[in-house]
Amino acid sequence: MADADDQFKKVKTSGNDKKKEKYGDDANNFNVKNSGIENGIVRSRKMTDVLMLILFFAFIVAMGFCTSYGFKNG
Repeated sequence: MADADDQFKKVKTSGNDKKKEKYGDDANNFNVKNSGIENGIVRSRKMTDVLMLILFFAFIVAMGFCTSYGFKNG
Protein backbone atom coordinates (compact mmCIF):
# COMPACT_ATOMS: atom_id res chain seq x y z
CA MET A 1 0.00 0.00 0.00
CA ALA A 2 2.86 2.42 0.78
CA ASP A 3 4.33 1.83 -2.70
CA ALA A 4 1.16 3.15 -4.34
CA ASP A 5 1.39 6.39 -2.35
CA ASP A 6 4.94 7.03 -3.57
CA GLN A 7 3.71 7.48 -7.15
CA PHE A 8 1.78 10.62 -6.23
CA LYS A 9 4.51 12.60 -4.50
CA LYS A 10 5.33 15.95 -6.07
CA VAL A 11 8.69 16.34 -7.69
CA LYS A 12 10.38 19.56 -6.63
CA THR A 13 11.64 21.61 -9.55
CA SER A 14 13.77 24.72 -9.58
CA GLY A 15 12.71 28.09 -11.00
CA ASN A 16 14.79 27.58 -14.13
CA ASP A 17 13.20 24.19 -14.76
CA LYS A 18 9.73 25.71 -14.42
CA LYS A 19 10.63 28.42 -16.94
CA LYS A 20 11.97 25.84 -19.38
CA GLU A 21 8.78 23.80 -19.07
CA LYS A 22 6.54 26.84 -19.50
CA TYR A 23 8.36 28.79 -22.21
CA GLY A 24 10.57 26.18 -23.87
CA ASP A 25 13.16 27.46 -26.31
CA ASP A 26 11.92 31.06 -26.08
CA ALA A 27 13.45 31.38 -22.60
CA ASN A 28 16.73 29.85 -23.69
CA ASN A 29 17.06 32.01 -26.82
CA PHE A 30 16.13 35.33 -25.20
CA ASN A 31 18.60 38.13 -25.74
CA VAL A 32 18.19 41.78 -24.70
CA LYS A 33 19.77 43.05 -27.93
CA ASN A 34 17.16 41.24 -30.02
CA SER A 35 14.20 42.19 -27.84
CA GLY A 36 14.16 45.95 -28.50
CA ILE A 37 14.59 46.89 -24.84
CA GLU A 38 18.35 47.43 -24.75
CA ASN A 39 17.86 51.14 -23.95
CA GLY A 40 15.33 50.59 -21.17
CA ILE A 41 11.58 51.03 -21.23
CA VAL A 42 9.85 51.09 -24.61
CA ARG A 43 8.55 54.62 -25.16
CA SER A 44 6.65 54.07 -28.42
CA ARG A 45 3.43 52.74 -26.95
CA LYS A 46 -0.17 53.34 -27.93
CA MET A 47 -3.59 52.94 -26.40
CA THR A 48 -5.31 49.78 -27.60
CA ASP A 49 -8.41 49.57 -25.41
CA VAL A 50 -10.41 52.59 -26.56
CA LEU A 51 -13.69 50.68 -26.38
CA MET A 52 -13.03 49.67 -22.76
CA LEU A 53 -12.19 53.28 -21.91
CA ILE A 54 -15.52 54.43 -23.34
CA LEU A 55 -17.35 51.72 -21.40
CA PHE A 56 -15.53 52.72 -18.22
CA PHE A 57 -16.57 56.36 -18.59
CA ALA A 58 -20.15 55.28 -19.33
CA PHE A 59 -20.08 53.25 -16.12
CA ILE A 60 -18.81 56.24 -14.12
CA VAL A 61 -21.57 58.46 -15.56
CA ALA A 62 -24.22 55.81 -14.83
CA MET A 63 -22.91 55.40 -11.29
CA GLY A 64 -23.09 59.17 -10.76
CA PHE A 65 -26.64 59.22 -12.10
CA CYS A 66 -27.72 56.38 -9.80
CA THR A 67 -26.08 58.08 -6.83
CA SER A 68 -27.78 61.42 -7.46
CA TYR A 69 -31.13 59.71 -8.11
CA GLY A 70 -30.77 57.80 -4.84
CA PHE A 71 -30.01 60.95 -2.85
CA LYS A 72 -32.94 62.87 -4.36
CA ASN A 73 -35.54 60.07 -4.18
CA GLY A 74 -34.15 57.87 -1.44
